[in-house]
Amino acid sequence: MLLPNLPHESVPEGRTPEENVEFYHWGEKPVLHDTAKPHWDLIEQYDIIDFKLGTKIAGAGFPVYKGKGARLQRAMIQFFLDQAVEAGYTEIQPPILINAESGFVQQGSCPIKKVKCTMPLPMICISFRQPKYLLRIYTAM
Repeated sequence: MLLPNLPHESVPEGRTPEENVEFYHWGEKPVLHDTAKPHWDLIEQYDIIDFKLGTKIAGAGFPVYKGKGARLQRAMIQFFLDQAVEAGYTEIQPPILINAESGFVQQGSCPIKKVKCTMPLPMICISFRQPKYLLRIYTAM
């Protein structure tokens, strides 16, 4: 049996953080003051992410970014898109509105392969990848 993503053979075994081996270090490690808060407390204090609303709307793992949290999220996305373009990738933005043929004929690895479209057109296509399948949600406009 083959197991995916095994550590390289040069990685030493260890069960505690103290047994970890540091191979590379960059910059100075910050020293936090005694009243420093963890990020989850800061998120709540500044009201920048709503995990409960995201879970209600889309399920676990999909937060709703609010205010400065939404701006920070967009800035990070733009930064990484810029890095990808500099590395030679081409950014694309596919249409959000799709026709039935595009949405149901080319389903890739979607587990529901025999779906007949009965919704009026156009539709909104929301796609996101999960480890083993592509899930698409279609909403009639």
